[in-house]
Amino acid sequence: QLMKEIPALDDVLDRGMAAGIFGTKGRSRIRHLDQQGIKAVVQQQFDIARRVLAKGLVPILEPEVDIHASDKEACERLLLDSLLEGLRRLGLDDRVIFKLTLPTQPNLYLPLIGHPCTLRVLALSGGYGREEACKLLAQNTGMIACFSRAFLEGMLVTQSEEDFTKTLDESCEAIFK
Repeated sequence: QLMKEIPALDDVLDRGMAAGIFGTKGRSRIRHLDQQGIKAVVQQQFDIARRVLAKGLVPILEPEVDIHASDKEACERLLLDSLLEGLRRLGLDDRVIFKLTLPTQPNLYLPLIGHPCTLRVLALSGGYGREEACKLLAQNTGMIACFSRAFLEGMLVTQSEEDFTKTLDESCEAIFK
């Protein structure tokens, strides 16, 4: 699923730069193995990344693979190949961040992590519960947790401040390990 067009992207990036923003992300979804579709998603991610880089900001590329895809592992392998191809086309001084679904195969994204144009590879929980997300993260050297749903698990607006703080501390501790 490609991102929707952003007609005023350059204006938005200019405003972000003026406000001291570090970078911005673009999120696409990969729901099943489709070679042309995955390549199109990655191409769009890098097209936008080049525009972000041209404004002096850092792009965060987020081509999320659906954790429920029956062919998730094959999607991830094709995604990796496409991302590496995209990195080869960047300038020597260009730097990007990737935000990727935790892979089925541990350490699949090590080639991205070690690439000179990669600042960081963030792991999104993508719908995994906190326990499973932390287990998968521990199997992936160099990936950094960037969890939302898994981080917020167990936190409720109806909790007392004490219970909320306790749940928040537990979440931080579980992800930090």
